[in-house]
Amino acid sequence: MVSSLSIVFMFVTLILCFALPVVLLFLLFKRTRAAFVCGLLGALGFFVPQICIRLPLLSTAAVQTFLGTLPVIPMYLVLALTAALFETSGRFLVFSLFFKKPAYGYYEGLAAGVGHGGIEAIFLIGTAYINNIAFSFLLNNGGLEPILTAAGLSAKDVNLLIAQLTGTAPATFLLSGVERVATILLHVVLSVTLFSYMRANKALIGFCIVTTIHTCVDFFIPYLQYVSGSIFITELILILVVAATMLLLVPAKKRFKSLNPVSDISQ
Repeated sequence: MVSSLSIVFMFVTLILCFALPVVLLFLLFKRTRAAFVCGLLGALGFFVPQICIRLPLLSTAAVQTFLGTLPVIPMYLVLALTAALFETSGRFLVFSLFFKKPAYGYYEGLAAGVGHGGIEAIFLIGTAYINNIAFSFLLNNGGLEPILTAAGLSAKDVNLLIAQLTGTAPATFLLSGVERVATILLHVVLSVTLFSYMRANKALIGFCIVTTIHTCVDFFIPYLQYVSGSIFITELILILVVAATMLLLVPAKKRFKSLNPVSDISQ
């Protein structure tokens, strides 16, 4: 049986993944009428490079074989660096192609970051938690094993899934939602930082800064989880790191203010 508390926390994480980006965009809509458009464009900057290009490449036999030959640290570094390069390139292309209006500034950059982090939360965590919730209800009602067996899963895979659902501590399901909140905020910071440097004609500097931050976070957080084995410590450090990076919003906003005054779209 999957505990009721586990299912409740699954729902909390699911709601955070789907609802938080929408709520943030509604709040930004008070500042810029382009909030939802910019959010969708920001989502495009994640979806194309990650979902359509990088993840399919990582799943190929050649890449999997290559990664399997690497020691732990180089493997984590390759995964972190490629994620950072693909996503920063996606942000850069979106800003270059679609954010040409002089009126687009700080709040539009924030909205793009919400879209980027929001679509990541939905695709990587939200959809998985829909399955988790459905499987949990089926398991608690005795209908999971027949359905999975009929779908072609082996008894070993079915037992593994059941063990994961029943053996995972309820708090772990909640921490996935906390992690998504922190990650969305991190993507907001990265997007608006890059956009501010691009607006100041310092795109290369911004690209390097954002890529470096993204690589460091994507490397050290998973590696810390691997070394410590404690998801609680890992998530606490992630929250502290994201809180520190949010200080970058202050100079980013100042860079936008130093440019020409914007039009009504950001009022």
